[in-house]
Amino acid sequence: MFLRQYTRKKSGKVHRYWALVESLRTEEGPRQRVVAHLGELNHSQQRRWQRTVVFYNRHGDVEQLRLLKLDEIVERHLPAGRHTVRPADVVAVEVINRLCAPSSESALAEHWYASTGLEDLLGIPDREITKDRLYRTLAHYTLAGNTQDVETVRTIVTAIESRFGKSQRVWVMDRGMMSEENLRFLSEPGRHYLIGTRRSELAHFQEQLSAGDWLALREGEEAKPAERDGVAGRRSCGNGRPMRSARRFCRTGRIC
Repeated sequence: MFLRQYTRKKSGKVHRYWALVESLRTEEGPRQRVVAHLGELNHSQQRRWQRTVVFYNRHGDVEQLRLLKLDEIVERHLPAGRHTVRPADVVAVEVINRLCAPSSESALAEHWYASTGLEDLLGIPDREITKDRLYRTLAHYTLAGNTQDVETVRTIVTAIESRFGKSQRVWVMDRGMMSEENLRFLSEPGRHYLIGTRRSELAHFQEQLSAGDWLALREGEEAKPAERDGVAGRRSCGNGRPMRSARRFCRTGRIC
């Protein structure tokens, strides 16, 4: 897909019009089709449409999400109701972000979305994509102010599973949600989890994990399972610097 410029002279003045064009393969050979006539565009509008074209050509047709019927699945669980933006469209934005340029909801809302052509492709104004909307689309809960993180696990997990099923979901939690009771709950059949280990337990694994045989996850990151079942460590480095002494330790449960 690309932008094509048309020039027309009217009353002695030159007017430049733009069209969005795509190339097609037909039985008669390659052909070009005008997707949309865009009219006259100022410099800012031209740049935005160029970003849209680059995004489309690099990452494929956003309609693929609809071919997968993702929007139908979301609509079934999250009716539009009084939302100014369809939940299915918000989910589409998050899925595209995870596939193309994974980032936090905050970074997505404040920087990434505006830098792409998704506003033109999806028809959602940049001002409508806020971190609060991204956080609250699928599910959000307001708990009493004195509720500790460790007390929320069973409530949240049960609510999400009753609404969306267990599927092949992996629950990822920080060490603030770690307790023996929560581990037993997360270890029940059909659940997979990754949860931070308590700081008080880290000394038990330092010797094992300080040895060699670390496995490369990706550039700058390595991991290693401890001898104790279900515990693994991760360490990272960057720009040629040595591995940081601080490491993260997690408990894992049946992640295939």
